[in-house]
Amino acid sequence: PYNIIGTQVWGDGNYILAALAIALGGDLFYSVRVLYALIGAATIPVLFFLAREVRGHEAAVWAGVLFALNPYRLANSLEGASAEVPFMFFVFLGLWLAARQRGRVSSADALLTGLCFTVATSFRFEAGFWAVVSGLLILAPLGPDFRPRLERRRVTSAVVFCLAAASY
Repeated sequence: PYNIIGTQVWGDGNYILAALAIALGGDLFYSVRVLYALIGAATIPVLFFLAREVRGHEAAVWAGVLFALNPYRLANSLEGASAEVPFMFFVFLGLWLAARQRGRVSSADALLTGLCFTVATSFRFEAGFWAVVSGLLILAPLGPDFRPRLERRRVTSAVVFCLAAASY
């Protein structure tokens, strides 16, 4: 019964998510804020896993703590329907899933990675930049000698990723 479609240049994901929160919670004020606060809190462990995958446990702890204590991120998570909160969650989740493929290639993970960036793009269009970075992580990760390792299964996984990421 509420008109939630806005006039921003961003995608419609932020409006759809707010409508979902209102439909589930029934309250115009608190249900949206609670959902976005939960998504903001869920971003911390996702960032932890991403940093641990890329740089190790100590970097992961620092990344999680600094992200959790960042006043800008706290304000975004508590203000209400800010596109920044779900955007960051899905970008970090997509980057983590892509980084995991450095060691173990999986078409299912590539599909999930692509879908993360499709959803992130529905919040903010610059998710496409991070999708390119993730595609490169999947296609040709750097080996110990800093040379790209391009293999057939990685190409297949990258194609699955690209199809899913382009579905927006």
